[in-house]
Amino acid sequence: MPRDRCLELKSLKEYLFCYRNLGIFQENIANQVLNDIVKAADPVWCLVKGDFRPRGGISTIVEAFHPRPADSKGPRTQGV
Repeated sequence: MPRDRCLELKSLKEYLFCYRNLGIFQENIANQVLNDIVKAADPVWCLVKGDFRPRGGISTIVEAFHPRPADSKGPRTQGV
């Protein structure tokens, strides 16, 4: 939910592409993307949903929220 600024789709896609070959945890990617979006656009609220489908057939869905719910200690993960 944007406040005064929003992100250009092409720029967002190029930004996300830089994470393609990094060897970091999927939860860390979702949290870093969320932090960068909040810093750049200052949204009212934001949900980053990472749908990771690595080779091997085991996918992972990671969600990160801003502002974080009071009862949450971090992102939720769901294995599919």
